[in-house]
Amino acid sequence: VAKATGQDVDQEVQDRVVKKHEEIAVLFAELNHKLDALSNFHFTPKPFVQELQVATTAPAISMEEVIPMAVSSQQAAAPQEQFSSKAKGMPTERAEMSKEERRTKRNTKKKRVRKRKRAKQKSEVEDAKVDKHKATQLGIKKAMASKMVSQGTELDNT
Repeated sequence: VAKATGQDVDQEVQDRVVKKHEEIAVLFAELNHKLDALSNFHFTPKPFVQELQVATTAPAISMEEVIPMAVSSQQAAAPQEQFSSKAKGMPTERAEMSKEERRTKRNTKKKRVRKRKRAKQKSEVEDAKVDKHKATQLGIKKAMASKMVSQGTELDNT
């Protein structure tokens, strides 16, 4: 039946093709092995050549001067240079200040407040020397202040 339908002939052809493929694979593997042996045993890589890098300090495009020669340097200044608040002593925004500038501003403000407070206390003491009523008020204030300090609360001196 197989000979009559031709399946037996197809099987023989397929067997021959498979054998030829196996033989080709073996020959190809031998060829690759020989090529690897040739290239690996006598292989010397090319010496490393560093690429040249051209670094120029000149600008790529030289632009024409936009400002005419007759214009003063003050007019040529950028707006942020003209209106810089730090240069002319003008008030600056808190965001513009550096950390040190903010710290010094805070310290000067504290010093001013302390100075005013000391001056006020000094004037109260001098007035108390002259007026007995103010002396009693000052004594009461001092007593209340010492009481508050002992309790751990702050006294408002306004």
